[in-house]
Amino acid sequence: CWGESIKLGKRFSTRPDLARTYFLVGKNLSSPQSRYKQLNGITAPEYLEKAKAMFEEMNLDWDLNELQKQTLEN
Repeated sequence: CWGESIKLGKRFSTRPDLARTYFLVGKNLSSPQSRYKQLNGITAPEYLEKAKAMFEEMNLDWDLNELQKQTLEN
């Protein structure tokens, strides 16, 4: 479902939703319980970096704070 969410986010230019999907994918892939380490050939750190860049571009401070918490946990 993440792949579909990313595809739709790009298609309809819903940047906040797309950035949050990147964050969720990165967060879940980086979890020790995750069976997967990549989605569509992209690693968790790469998804988190994509999310961070988009959050910064849109000045989404709350989301940046959540991403910062995630980074500190791992």
